[in-house]
Amino acid sequence: MALDYRQQHIVAEVKRLTEGAGVDSVLDLVGSTLDQSLACLREWGTVVLAGNAGGTPHVDLMALQQANQHLSGLFWGRELAHEEARASVDRLLLDARDKQFSVVIDKQFALADVVEAHRYAEENRVLGRIILRP
Repeated sequence: MALDYRQQHIVAEVKRLTEGAGVDSVLDLVGSTLDQSLACLREWGTVVLAGNAGGTPHVDLMALQQANQHLSGLFWGRELAHEEARASVDRLLLDARDKQFSVVIDKQFALADVVEAHRYAEENRVLGRIILRP
């Protein structure tokens, strides 16, 4: 599922949709939302932290352990040295080429407004991609 944090309280909505159980996994691409991501998990669930645009997250490891939850980090820079990772990226690129999924465009900015676009991204208001036009 994908939820718009601007329209809903994410943790409450996830708990409502899962009848209080929580979800199996969360892909957190922001970092500063890690507390919310962990709060959405069921017991034995996993958060994959693959981004830190919102800053460095801080984790209560004891709470994580007591909930039997898992936190996994993913940094593509080093991972692409491994054949399995490159194969995964190749599959994703082929799926993109074949239009197997769509890209949500959140907002477009003129290139001259790059500072405003960067500020917008830093405020964690983005739901989709930001496009800079020449």
